[in-house]
Amino acid sequence: MIKNLIRDMGKYLPAQVIPAIVGFISIPIITRLFPPEQYGNYILVMATVSIFSTIVGWLSMSIIRFYPAYERDGKLNEFYGNIIKLTVISIIVMSLIALGILVILKPHISMKLYSLMW
Repeated sequence: MIKNLIRDMGKYLPAQVIPAIVGFISIPIITRLFPPEQYGNYILVMATVSIFSTIVGWLSMSIIRFYPAYERDGKLNEFYGNIIKLTVISIIVMSLIALGILVILKPHISMKLYSLMW
């Protein structure tokens, strides 16, 4: 049991450590390549992508959870159709939320930042 746990951790660990190391190494490289203003824009985009990824992560978890059952029942076409519908609905809802936030924040942020977000 413990042997299997250690073996599985050995397989999983590189998948977590390598992206962390690459991210750590890339920060000084990116900060040297971009002036502070462009680096700020880069960070803004990365933060936005991270937030949206977290919000829509439920869809990928649903796919992992329900795919085997649909495959077992021979209903993969229905499954794919549902995934496409949910993806389109998620995109529309997230776009409307982002648009609403931009409209609300427009008077409070600089036009340069607003144009970047728009």
